[in-house]
Order: sequence, then C-alpha cells, then structure tokens
Amino acid sequence: MKYLFAHILLILLFVYSCSSRPLTYTVASHSFIRADSASFADSAIKADIMPYREELNATMNEIIGYASATMISDKPEGSLSSLVADIVYEAGIELVGEAANDASMALVNVRGIRAPLSQGEIKLKNTYEIMSFENRLAAVKLSGNILQEVFNHIVIRNGDGISQATFTMTPQGAEDIKIHKKELNEDQTYWLFTSDFLAEGGDGYLMFSRADTIVLSDDTIRDLIIRYIKKENAAGNMIVPDTVARITVSSYQ
Repeated sequence: MKYLFAHILLILLFVYSCSSRPLTYTVASHSFIRADSASFADSAIKADIMPYREELNATMNEIIGYASATMISDKPEGSLSSLVADIVYEAGIELVGEAANDASMALVNVRGIRAPLSQGEIKLKNTYEIMSFENRLAAVKLSGNILQEVFNHIVIRNGDGISQATFTMTPQGAEDIKIHKKELNEDQTYWLFTSDFLAEGGDGYLMFSRADTIVLSDDTIRDLIIRYIKKENAAGNMIVPDTVARITVSSYQ
C-alpha cells in the first residue's frame, strides 16, 4: 500500500514540475456585520452616498411649474384626472399624426393617479407622487360599438378620467355619449388614447383586446405630465383646473 502511495506522489510531483503556470494563493479575511449593528451605518458609507443623495434631492426638488388651485383625482371625475386625460389626449394626437381628427378621445384610470396636485409650486418629485407607475402612452383604434362598451365599463367603475368626451351615467349604462360634441356612431372608427396598462385589459377594460390597432409610445404618462407642466411654465402659464363637467350622473334610478 505504501508503494502505491509513493507512486501517486511521484506522479503529482511530475505534473506540478511540468506546469508552466505557478500556483498562487490568496488569503482572504472577512467578518460578519449584523444589520442592526451600529457599524452598519458607518460614517464612511454615509460619506460615499451623500453626494448622490444631494444630487437626487436637488433634481427632485426642481420647480417645474405652478398650479392655480389644488387638483384631485376623484369619482366619477376630478380636476386632476381630467387634466391628465387632456395631457394624454394631446400626446395621443401627436403619436398617431391625425391632428385634425375629431373622432378621438382619451381615458385614464383614476386608480392610477396616486396623489393630488397641490396649489402653488409644482416640483419634479410631485409628478412621481402623482404618477408612480411606469405606464406608457398607448393609442387604441377601435369601432364605435366597442367604444360604447368602454363607456359602459366606466359606469361600472363609477367613473374614470376622460377627455374630448361627455356622457351620462345611468343604472342602465352610459347614455348620451358625445365625442367632440358629436353623438357616438357605433359604425365609425375612433382613436382612444390611454395607458398601456388599460390597453392591455387592466382594471377590467378587456374590450380593448378586440381593438383594430394598438400603438405604443416610448413616453410614459409621467413624461407627458412633466413635459406639459414645463411647457406651460415656459409660456408663463399656471396649471389651471377645468371645471366643466364631462360626466353627468343621472338622478333617476
């Protein structure tokens, strides 16, 4: 047995001596730090992070515009959800390149607007509070009869934000629907501008799966809001709520 061991040892020494690459050794030391340890919040780490934190805070605290009044997102409609719908509508027209087309509207879900817009200074961070999701702009081309289903679903949801449209909520569904002040024509084709979340059937808008065309933009809804506020501010305009009713709730049951 000892001869076999010596034989194996000689082979290993031979292989080692023929190797052109020297063996190297690294001695590493480590220690465990408890997450609740005082050393976890080391001053050196804080010093490394601080410049990035200060830069981020400076960016997020940039004033990009001013609001003339506090705006909220509410059911069946609110001044903020109407504003966001208007912004989405303008961007949607640019996306599909049909600026003169009055067979078009916009829809945003109230649930996706997470905070109010307060009167006074509008900081960049406020737009992230309002629109915390990365939803993108989507243009949906659909028939009038599917659009009727969209309005009926808005009734089921007790309202959502709309632009360039008006209608009445009744126990039977949506009635007196008008797009650009013209009665809805179920045989006509319309463009509806919204978020990719809704276009993909979010919040129960499953009828969009039967749309003729869906066009997606690279812009998020938040991008559009920021761009709009900055543009209005550059023109010397405050963000003003639209108080004209778009959704009427029927008084009869």
